[in-house]
Amino acid sequence: MIRLLLACYPKAWRRAYGEEFAALPEQTRLTPRVVFDVLAQAAKLYARVHRSRFLVGAAVLVSIGVEVVASLG
Repeated sequence: MIRLLLACYPKAWRRAYGEEFAALPEQTRLTPRVVFDVLAQAAKLYARVHRSRFLVGAAVLVSIGVEVVASLG
């Protein structure tokens, strides 16, 4: 289970903290709440890592939309 949870994190994070994270079951019982918290943190990290890609994509889409509207008028 811990390997599956670890795989949810970005690669750079796994390289930096993977060994420490693997020790989690020795320190904490993996309850549903702990699993949820781990998954929520992984999702936050992925959002932070990929935020710039999202912003660039959104800017491109807005630019295309402006061009389409301008060409219709």
